[in-house]
Amino acid sequence: MFSTKKNQGMTLGILLSAGLLVSACGGGSSGSASTPANGKASSAATKSAVNTFGASGSGTGANKPSLKSDGNVENDAKSIRKGIEVLKAGLQGKGGRQKALGAPLTTPENCVSGSGSSTYENNNTAETSDDTITETYVNCDKTNSDGNIERKNGTSVFTFTSTGFNMTFTNFEESEIRPASGPTSEIVLDYEKTNGEFVMSGGTLVSCAGSLTNPDDDDIFLNAAVITLNNFTEEEKEDENADGVLDKHEIFSANGFTMTISDTFVEADCSLTQETLVLNGTTSFADQLNANSDDNYSATFANYTITMVERKTNGVVVGEEVTLSGTVTIVSLCANGTYTVVTTQALFFPNDEECPTEGKLEVSGGGSTSLVVVNPDGSVDFDDNNNGTIENDDDGIAEPGEDKHFDTCDDADVCA
Repeated sequence: MFSTKKNQGMTLGILLSAGLLVSACGGGSSGSASTPANGKASSAATKSAVNTFGASGSGTGANKPSLKSDGNVENDAKSIRKGIEVLKAGLQGKGGRQKALGAPLTTPENCVSGSGSSTYENNNTAETSDDTITETYVNCDKTNSDGNIERKNGTSVFTFTSTGFNMTFTNFEESEIRPASGPTSEIVLDYEKTNGEFVMSGGTLVSCAGSLTNPDDDDIFLNAAVITLNNFTEEEKEDENADGVLDKHEIFSANGFTMTISDTFVEADCSLTQETLVLNGTTSFADQLNANSDDNYSATFANYTITMVERKTNGVVVGEEVTLSGTVTIVSLCANGTYTVVTTQALFFPNDEECPTEGKLEVSGGGSTSLVVVNPDGSVDFDDNNNGTIENDDDGIAEPGEDKHFDTCDDADVCA
């Protein structure tokens, strides 16, 4: 199974929460002066982007990469990069479908038990812009290399359009299950259920052929492509210890949410130089195991822009420079307010670090502006009144008018 959630901290969101923390303590636009901002909820931008990318690989037969941590140090830039790989793998998988002229072609799925099929409908035309692929499963079980069952249920419909494609999911489920053994019943290890519509439209899709020196560098790039999620929900469950007790049960939802994606690349060697994501609309996240979790939020974005540029030293990529800008309205247990974010110095995420080691953000809300400063050692300072100095308090509690210092970006992820 493939997780669309990061296992480690959403550090872009944590840094944003730094400013929101101080702003909310001073009174956000619709918040309480006594209510600090929710650090986890303010990771909404990254979570929204990553979940949207993950959805693009569902139900289409694409071999989408896992978004789970591979054991190496993760940061938000890496997480979003993985998400883009998922999207592009899905696009390449769909593009690889062969058009068959004549009657609709239905291919049975090779299920060990249950049933499944894929139907390609071409509408008896040579054009692909009106073609549809429908996949339907009823307890379709296969055995993976670990000896576990991979089970599918539900329906996905993939429709080509003149400007992109639509995917519609109806109770589409993908599970990894430990088989029953003796008195022990089946144990669901991973489970994902998807409903709603995923649309990709507009913009252009650019193919880049590898150079003579790097013939394997073929890639595809996007120019102002728009992804839209309508009445979309994705539910995920995990039982990490295979003991029948869920360790994760989360629901991500979005309606009328859009993300515009643009790539800048060097045609000579197909190397990506910049990635830009623009978020608009509303998403929400709910931890079903803890209704009072700091993770729970609803967030509405207005031209919230994430730009990522690779930093190279002697031709070698050493990390990502990230800038954030735009407006986000957060509704959560810890804070309710509208905040505007401006990057005054790009955040730098080294390849092997979870926290950035450079960068400054200005976060405005409730009539005041706070400055978030990232230090070379990964520590974070909050300059509440943006006066250029950090006047640390000693009680460890963020209060109106106080500045804060945290040793790491994770330490700054607080709701207290």
